[in-house]
Amino acid sequence: MSVCVWTLFAFLIPVVPEQPQPETPRDAAVERELQRLQGTWKFDSLQEDGKKVDAKELKDRTLFFGGDVFLVRRDHNILQAGAVQVDPGKSPKTMNSVMKVGPQKDTVMLGIYTVDGDTLKVCMDTKGDERPKEFKSAAGSNRTLAVYKRVKPKDEKVEITGTYKAEAIQENGTKYVAEAVIERRGDAYIVTYKKGEVTAYVGVAIRQGDVFCMSWANRGQVGVTIYKIEDGPRLVGQYTHLTGLGMISTEVLTKVKKKIDAE
Repeated sequence: MSVCVWTLFAFLIPVVPEQPQPETPRDAAVERELQRLQGTWKFDSLQEDGKKVDAKELKDRTLFFGGDVFLVRRDHNILQAGAVQVDPGKSPKTMNSVMKVGPQKDTVMLGIYTVDGDTLKVCMDTKGDERPKEFKSAAGSNRTLAVYKRVKPKDEKVEITGTYKAEAIQENGTKYVAEAVIERRGDAYIVTYKKGEVTAYVGVAIRQGDVFCMSWANRGQVGVTIYKIEDGPRLVGQYTHLTGLGMISTEVLTKVKKKIDAE
């Protein structure tokens, strides 16, 4: 990976704060919309200035969203990268691409988009002169019209993002109860544990089928948890941590519809 892309990551990937500021309704709407975009999308079709790009050119090309950062890749080579800004409150929904890597570097491309299930459609003005009003790419318009299909593993049948009640048995036999929020971050996941409004732990996780593996840390304590994903959804896990006795303890995450009160 080139130095410029590492620099991009350093400045654009957000750090989870220990005690975040209160979220506004608009912030919440934007965050929900970004969650819908997270992960890898393959190109289904692409038009540039009204000209259809050959399917062979798109075969190994993908669009990746991780947080509010996007990458356009061919195999493992990065063609474009930058930050994405969405406004789901507009009609049609708007998307700005702040370009950091690629031919349009240091420009802002203006666009509109729509998400329908596992299909994403984006129309962009590559010059950043005027935001498109419809999903069309005509000759000489400086517009691209791309349709993407989500890359989704076939063995992931249970959707796990959301808010959970976390109940863990600690080494001394007492029960620890907290709120756990699972969010997508690209093809991976961020898990934030809270006691009331205070962030207790933050974890990063990957999933393979019905197995969810997370490493977590806070205030010098580092650990790992492995969960089995069940219908509900419900995640049944076993965990241990670096500074402990090496004991393996249990934790269960049960999805809920509202915030968990501190206990």
